[in-house]
Amino acid sequence: KDWAEREILRGCGRYFAAKPDGRLTVTTNDVPTVGSVVHILTPDRTIRARMRMGEGEIVNVIQIEYNYDPLTQKTADTHIASDATSGAKYGLRRRAYEVPASAVSTDLAALSTTILRRYKDPTVLIDVECGCYESLLEIGDAVLLTDFHLPSFATGHRGVTNILCQVVDRQVDHVRGRTNLTLVDCSRM
Repeated sequence: KDWAEREILRGCGRYFAAKPDGRLTVTTNDVPTVGSVVHILTPDRTIRARMRMGEGEIVNVIQIEYNYDPLTQKTADTHIASDATSGAKYGLRRRAYEVPASAVSTDLAALSTTILRRYKDPTVLIDVECGCYESLLEIGDAVLLTDFHLPSFATGHRGVTNILCQVVDRQVDHVRGRTNLTLVDCSRM
């Protein structure tokens, strides 16, 4: 698993994730689109929601080492990408990746763009407590969230309608019959 993830999947912007039944699946870290929505969370489906900022995950400089040479046991090339606006606002926050396989620079540029688009600004995380039905949602699923109490970045008032989110964590409490989801707000990415 580690070898496949490191040698094959990482260069394609993919990774392994465990499904609820324990099987492995290949998923992506791309920002979801409205067309990929699998569930709509409305006020009658949620019990409580809380919003928080995740500034610890900011990345605005990416360094990708690629074209591994087995003789020297070093990578031969480096691709660096950055977001100057995010760097000026939050300070330089670098993340390094190593893609041991051969890579094409246009693929690396697309991968860098995807990572920067997602992580260049603080992440808005939304903790939502729901009923049992939402335990069917998987990490990586796209959902639309409507809540009358969360603050809206677009209007500056209370209440959000159909904001695009992605499930990044799910905890099921079988005793209470509740599912706790952590969503990332993708509407600002």
